[in-house]
Amino acid sequence: MDGVLVDTEPIHIEAFQIFMDTLGLEYDPVYVHSFVGYSIDRNVRKINADFLKGREIAVDEGVSRRDKIYIALLKKSLRAPLTGVTNLLEFCRENSITCALASSSWQAQVELILNILEQNGYPLREQFQSVVDGDQVAARKPAPDIYLKTIRNLGLPASSCWTIEDSAAGVNSAKAAGLFAIGLLTPFNTRQQLKKADLVVPSLFEAESFLYTLL
Repeated sequence: MDGVLVDTEPIHIEAFQIFMDTLGLEYDPVYVHSFVGYSIDRNVRKINADFLKGREIAVDEGVSRRDKIYIALLKKSLRAPLTGVTNLLEFCRENSITCALASSSWQAQVELILNILEQNGYPLREQFQSVVDGDQVAARKPAPDIYLKTIRNLGLPASSCWTIEDSAAGVNSAKAAGLFAIGLLTPFNTRQQLKKADLVVPSLFEAESFLYTLL
């Protein structure tokens, strides 16, 4: 979802920067880019380890405080899916390709994003046969749990499934579950970070072109 369906990575990064500012921490802005693709609780633990040894913030409290910032920013700025999303989903519908959403984000955040998109004229939820979020599994990405649950929901073998990911954690999760992984380049990642992907593309339009060759 984040960074593929919607351009929320900048919002996540800004929310973490505001959160770290409230803690009075000095950090390189690039440091926060390393959070992309990982769960919020994992990133709070990383902040504790890197900046707050001996005075750690409780993970649950940190997650709650950061998420309040993120949700306020999200409601203010999110309006539409990423460029190419509607074209890709339409291509899949026309060619009877089953679609699913697999995200490490909390269920409330997944639902909020889908609701915001629907309110703005993008009813994407109805195009997904399965929606799996981080609350439904024991371990979030880079663990394979989210993708394993998704392919079970779809009743499909991993070998017949592909996914689009914009982070190393997401690609690692997909590959560990046995899926074909398409890495999507964004301003917040590099080809090196997506090196385990089977294919790296600069936009969703190139992902659609690749799928066309499989028909």
